[in-house]
Parts: sequence; structure tokens; C-alpha cells
Amino acid sequence: MVDSYVQVPTDDTGKKLQTFNNTVGGEYTSCDYSRWVGNRWEENQREGSKFINCAYVSFVANHHHTNSQATTNTYDSMVMQSCGEWTITADQFYNFSGVLVVCRYCLNIDASCTAIVINGNSFSSYGTAPVLNSPAYGNVVFSNCYPRGFATADTG
Repeated sequence: MVDSYVQVPTDDTGKKLQTFNNTVGGEYTSCDYSRWVGNRWEENQREGSKFINCAYVSFVANHHHTNSQATTNTYDSMVMQSCGEWTITADQFYNFSGVLVVCRYCLNIDASCTAIVINGNSFSSYGTAPVLNSPAYGNVVFSNCYPRGFATADTG
């Protein structure tokens, strides 16, 4: 997060992370056994967030919006690589700009990810599909999300 803004206001529930107007909102490596609750990744030029080699993560009630501003339908709002044992629940992926700025995938799950549970999320303003599910079926459980359906092609 070299480029622009990071806000961490204090409130009754503790600290919250909000990143915006960066090239990539945030890249997080080896953040095992963590909880990401009520954070925001927004208005970034490329990806909102990238999680690499992170395991046993609870990801709940976060917002990813208006990412991939540099080029529509090129970058993903959230990317996961070599991650395992995740629960992704009640998150929102959307476009807040009022203009056509869309991510390629709201959530891009790399083929190296395992045991990912995705439940009760909202996906909108994507160019290709809400979720790219590269792992073999069975490694990702996808339910109660809007809209339903996801792509299974690998990005190469």
C-alpha cells in the first residue's frame, strides 16, 4: 500500500481497515488464524485485496467496491492464492461510482486454494463472472449468495 490512503479509525468495536485509491488496496501474505470483520477495500486502480498463503481465516461483513478503476474487466476485487480453510460470509462486492467501472471477477480463487466456504455474500458489477473458482469441485463450497453461479475456467 505505497500509493495513497489508509484509514484506521477507532470505534466501539475496535480498529477497522479501510484502503482506497491505491494501485492495489492491500496485499497480505501468511496471515494465518486471522479474522477480517467489517473492513473496506475501495476505489483501487487494480485489485482491492490480495491474500497469499493465508490459512484458517474468517472473512465476515467486509466491503469491496469500485476496484479495477485502471481498466474495466481486467482486475479482480479480491484475489486468493495458496489459501486454505477460509470462511467468507456476508461480504459485499459492488460498484459505488455510478459509472461503468467493473472488476473482472468479484472473487478470484486460485487453483492452489483448498477448503473455502463462501456463504451469504452479494456480488455485483463484475465483467466476467461473480466468482472464478479454479480449484477442483469440493474444495470450495458456494451457497446462499447473490447472484448464483460462478466461472470455473483457470485464468492461466
